[in-house]
Amino acid sequence: MTWFLGYDPGGRARHGVAAAVIDMPPLTARFGSIGTPVTSVMPAPRQRPKRFSPRQARICAASPVAERMIARFAYTLLWWLALPFLPVRLWWRGRREPLYRSRIGERFGRYAGAACAVGNDVLWIHAVSVGETRAVAPLIERLVRENPRRTILLTHMTATGREAGRALFGNRVAQAWLPYDIPFAVRRFLTHFHPRAGLLVETELWPNLTAAASRSGMPLLLINARLSERSARGYSRIAPLARPLVRALAGVAAQTPEDADRLRALGAREIVVTGNLKFDVGIPSAMHDRGRVLRGNFGIDRRVLVLASTRDGEEALLLDALARATLPSGALVVIGPRHPQRFDTVAALLTERRAAFPRRTASSAVTADNDGVLGASLAGGVGGCSGAGVALGGRCCRSTGEQRKGR
Repeated sequence: MTWFLGYDPGGRARHGVAAAVIDMPPLTARFGSIGTPVTSVMPAPRQRPKRFSPRQARICAASPVAERMIARFAYTLLWWLALPFLPVRLWWRGRREPLYRSRIGERFGRYAGAACAVGNDVLWIHAVSVGETRAVAPLIERLVRENPRRTILLTHMTATGREAGRALFGNRVAQAWLPYDIPFAVRRFLTHFHPRAGLLVETELWPNLTAAASRSGMPLLLINARLSERSARGYSRIAPLARPLVRALAGVAAQTPEDADRLRALGAREIVVTGNLKFDVGIPSAMHDRGRVLRGNFGIDRRVLVLASTRDGEEALLLDALARATLPSGALVVIGPRHPQRFDTVAALLTERRAAFPRRTASSAVTADNDGVLGASLAGGVGGCSGAGVALGGRCCRSTGEQRKGR
């Protein structure tokens, strides 16, 4: 794994989930080992081959191939049918999040400007949105620190993910949109950047992208991988499309043994259980300082409940629950929507319910007659939660299909 970190494999010992991901067997086999133990390596179990007659063998060999070809053709056809509407969708989403209207050509494999200046030594990491971007931060920080001359290409699909990447890493990484999973677009992406390896975060699996990477000889790995039972059932229903996709991965770093079992059932190989990269995230001292400032603004002796990073529909459910509950005298409720563009929507909901939740910024003091406060900068992030007595995170009371319950 010398290429990945750029120093002698006999150097310092490595610890943590990020190090375990870096030392995944498919990468160490390709680039050399740096000797960090992982939680467990779970090879696919040996199975005794079945015996078939020559006619049965021909049928069994032809049928799966035909099914896979038909599935890929149907999948790609849907993308081609949707192609004329994709720019319209981006423009529509850009009404509230203008970043969707920037560099639209990249969505179709056309890269220009800063995205071109990436050099010849590129490691590509794809984090679809803000959660994946923050989760992969410890890994990126380690890679940048160990070899600052290497280019880390960080791609996203959502505007919030790209903003989070820019806020976390600035100019230390190159950023670009990942193209839509259309054959010509993914070929342009791989031809333009020539990444030496690709790391997909969590469950970002794209059939045409994976097939193109396999044809080009670029190892593609799924890291911080998770697969719920519901998602596993969904993939099993489209097995002719999903199984070749998972089998094409050079390796998988799963969060839990259960995730590993479900991915293996879909055909994944070289599975390593590393744990969750989010556990490697450290809390900067600036966040602790910010929490103390917020606590002072809220009132040192006041009981504070923070509803942080709430999503569409959750505020109404939480307000209903609070209306039925008996809060301690003088308690303060702070609501911070996850996405800034929803701030006005939540404010309108509070006005409709006649809830006295004035808007405040992080530097504003909260008076004793305020029972609640609305402010994304107050409740968002680690700093906001550290200023609370009790904090509830988004997705705690409503499933969005993106995250397993309890995470």
